[in-house]
Amino acid sequence: MNTIENYWVLSPTGGGFNSGVIEEEYSVIGGVLDIKDLNKGKALLSRITEPLKLQFNKDYPKEWNKLYDFVDNRNGIAIISNRIKEIFENAKVTGLEYIPSQILNQEGAIIGEDYSVLNILNRQPIVDIEKSEFSTFLLSPQNERVDVINDLRLDVSNVDLGAKLFLGTTDEHIYFMVDDLLQKMKAAKVTGLEVNRAEGWDGFSFFDAYAPSDSKKVFVNLREEKKG
Repeated sequence: MNTIENYWVLSPTGGGFNSGVIEEEYSVIGGVLDIKDLNKGKALLSRITEPLKLQFNKDYPKEWNKLYDFVDNRNGIAIISNRIKEIFENAKVTGLEYIPSQILNQEGAIIGEDYSVLNILNRQPIVDIEKSEFSTFLLSPQNERVDVINDLRLDVSNVDLGAKLFLGTTDEHIYFMVDDLLQKMKAAKVTGLEVNRAEGWDGFSFFDAYAPSDSKKVFVNLREEKKG
């Protein structure tokens, strides 16, 4: 039986305090792929002829260049290690594209080879529009695209039971994940893993997935903390 307790929101940006970030100056990542094309339910892999090159922000010291399994970035996309890819593949997660990527340091030298930008093709009607509190993109048709979530409420009655990692049908930036997949990643001790329960999510807060439930440290205002 499908229940709302089975679902988590996954932070795609990963990382943590005192880590460098991948930050593209424009919306085109790696010089070839427009971020706006990601997570729209369309295949992109055929466009890519060589690995994307993703570079750490030059404003951050080199000692902050930490290659987490979920790489910290400001583009709101999932840059994942080969470990994450293997976990997803072994768990038979479908509806994903893994776009090969390389991580570069501030001088442009390759420091990470086995990474991918995740393009999620699977979308499910999981957001209860009537009960959730959110704002919409003013320029979207009939204001139907969710922009900022304040109180997320779920309706799982029409969600495919086989869907393990997916987006909702009302947005392109909320990554939903089933509990079983979260437990597999925790068992593998992947790094940069930040999550929150999907039901009641405030649209902003993420927690270290490994912190005890009574002492979770919320990662909010993360960018401001790093600059301080």
